Amino acid sequence: MQGKKFTDAGVDSLEVLRLEGRKIPAAHREVYKTLGGTPHLDQNYTVYGELVQGLELIDAIAAVETDPFDRPIKDQRMKMSVLNRRDNINFERQLEGKKPKNDLFIRLFDRFHSKEVKLD
Repeated sequence: MQGKKFTDAGVDSLEVLRLEGRKIPAAHREVYKTLGGTPHLDQNYTVYGELVQGLELIDAIAAVETDPFDRPIKDQRMKMSVLNRRDNINFERQLEGKKPKNDLFIRLFDRFHSKEVKLD
């Protein structure tokens, strides 16, 4: 999701039109004015992932033609990978220029100390 910076008037308008009168806290308003964001999604959706490479893809998706409701005219498909704990650690190590840790002890430890979360 790409957010944008808002003015006080813009946040006021969102409160009335999109948030059905729900007030945005002063600290949040300041973030929307300085860093930006997407106020109508906050407190309604959970962040469940992180882009670690390929930020230009997000910019390309944000630049596509949209309809009056800000939906893309044509669906934008993307391939995503879900990494387990060890794969994520090793990916981060590779980004830092370090070698991955995949020895036998590490694999056994991960197997018996997995912190998998099941979503229903």
